[in-house]
Amino acid sequence: MCMLVRIQKHQNFRFSKLVFSDIFESYSSPPPTFYISVDQLGLTEHFTYLGSIITSRCVLTAEIQHCVNLASASFGRLSNRVFTNRDLSARTKMAVYNAICVSTLLYACEGWTPYCRHIRPLEAFHIWCLQTILHVHWWDKIPHAEICRRAGTPCLETILLRRQLRWLGNVIRMPGNRLPCRLFYSEFSCGRRSVGGQKKRFKDHIKSSLSKCAIPCDRLEELAGDREEWHAVCDKGLATFEQQHIDVAVANGMRGHQQRNQPPRTTTCTDPPVPYVAVFALRTEEPHAPTQGNALSSVIVEPTDS
Repeated sequence: MCMLVRIQKHQNFRFSKLVFSDIFESYSSPPPTFYISVDQLGLTEHFTYLGSIITSRCVLTAEIQHCVNLASASFGRLSNRVFTNRDLSARTKMAVYNAICVSTLLYACEGWTPYCRHIRPLEAFHIWCLQTILHVHWWDKIPHAEICRRAGTPCLETILLRRQLRWLGNVIRMPGNRLPCRLFYSEFSCGRRSVGGQKKRFKDHIKSSLSKCAIPCDRLEELAGDREEWHAVCDKGLATFEQQHIDVAVANGMRGHQQRNQPPRTTTCTDPPVPYVAVFALRTEEPHAPTQGNALSSVIVEPTDS
């Protein structure tokens, strides 16, 4: 059973909530009831703990939307004074953006296990902010890779991977009695995974990230043992990933440009026209009456030359 408790103090009262995972859906009995003194703990689907939204199904959708809303509010408060101020250089604006907006957007991202559907809204918000800083509009039709190059910043997925890989190195270098290190190397002693498609685990995401950055998994602990060497390996792998990302974006843009410039397809039919049959059913209010309207008549319609 996965249970998290939140206790708040407000006006000398205790308000507590429980978040249960979906383990109880496989049982017919309701979840157990807990009390603090005489107050019953209520059940909730999600709540905020240390700035992160904890849900009963352990999904990132609410957390991503919450981070985007907070980063958008921060960007809006500084928009007139910093980001749309033409007296400041783009380098100064990007320094403020990276320090405040990106940090708010990727708060506690080191433990995320994102899917592609979670990366897309983050990338869209990142590109929108860069367009505002560079005074670029959507009708200018500038590719995202070119916008990132002008701003001097990589794509948001690269920034996310950099933070997660550096945190991974810190976890590996931790002593074995630390809780993050124990959770990273721990496994279930009993049970098995269900049949069919599985949810992505944090270890699966780490293996995928190492593969994208061309970092060998078998040498992970050896490389992460030295901080300076690990940072150099991460920077080199992230540069490779960023270049591959740009190449894929350029190839997709060229493919779309070629498809838009292709002439429309024209089909010619050399076979003679074939007549088709249209069936008309005429019915009356008395279907059993042997009237002329109840009969079905088939009419062969010949196509005309016009």
